[in-house]
Amino acid sequence: PVLVIARPELLAATALIVKPRWTALHSRADGVTVNLQALRTARRYDHIPPARGTARVRGKDAWITQNEGIWSAAWEEGGVGYSLEVACDAAGDARCESSHYTETLAAELAYVGGEGAR
Repeated sequence: PVLVIARPELLAATALIVKPRWTALHSRADGVTVNLQALRTARRYDHIPPARGTARVRGKDAWITQNEGIWSAAWEEGGVGYSLEVACDAAGDARCESSHYTETLAAELAYVGGEGAR
């Protein structure tokens, strides 16, 4: 399944790259940059159990981290690994003071097609 940003102001400023096994979306609007990557390829090893995320995104186990002021949420949904990153242009922008804005954007992602329709 392919998910994209649903907010009109971000969607209007979106560049989308679609390949057979991955999709990348980049959007920059109103002082915020959003990147969303989706990858259908995963490597699993029988002797290593999957790591469970410490948070929940879209009802799935997820990892939410911050590095150099950029918030990231990573989770698996419908057999696809997703990574959503949010960076604010200005220090002190409330959208990047916590993970709340990133989690909200993830919750609002819209299904636009692909294999494994909902």
